[in-house]
Amino acid sequence: MTTTRTAPKVRTAIAMMNMGGPSTLDEVPSFLKNLFSDPEIIPLGPFQEFVSSMVVKRRSPKIQAQYAAIGGGSPIGKWTNHQGNAMCKILDEIRPESAPHKHYTMFRYANPLTEAALTEMKNDGAERAIAFSQVQSCVLMYPGRLTHTTLHATTVPAMVVHHDRLEHEPFVARTKAFGLGGFLSMVAHRSVRSTIFPSQWNTHPGYIAAVSRRIQLGLEAFPADVRDKVYSVIMT
Repeated sequence: MTTTRTAPKVRTAIAMMNMGGPSTLDEVPSFLKNLFSDPEIIPLGPFQEFVSSMVVKRRSPKIQAQYAAIGGGSPIGKWTNHQGNAMCKILDEIRPESAPHKHYTMFRYANPLTEAALTEMKNDGAERAIAFSQVQSCVLMYPGRLTHTTLHATTVPAMVVHHDRLEHEPFVARTKAFGLGGFLSMVAHRSVRSTIFPSQWNTHPGYIAAVSRRIQLGLEAFPADVRDKVYSVIMT
């Protein structure tokens, strides 16, 4: 009797890790609360809870108005999914041996939070995981603040890669509320076969060329007689 092995639902999971942003105006308060409650970004000691609550109360209306002006929320979730779907489609074609690939959006301060993505990844039976740090592009604008702007995507991978040699429990305890502890624990307990962390993709010539091309297309949208006077490029 021949036994047919069922193909895995997901062989390679790609965790697209980022700080995230509120997709709706109603999500602004919880986003700010998560952000200002993070002692790794804004260390306030015993005043953390008090200050974060005050910030949410005072700044939410202003931040909501700003998001309303750009369409009612942050587009980061939408574009992360577009990027992930396109990336996995290409990977399925060029790397069939590691297919099927599936991306999982993992935001630290907004939905979908890391915990939800980890649960989905586990339920899908992923065999291996690739943690893709999307915020490494901050290095281009803030090289001196690398440890803060890329904490979610660089500190965590570094500790996972060396988890056999480093004690990571204190870090897990501090970040459990944001789901990072779950990611560490999943890898440390071998729930997935291997974890890979792409490094410094933001310096790849292909990425730089793509960003440059998008800026050029934006400049071409201005009339030729004023194009040379455009001197501000907003980066976020």
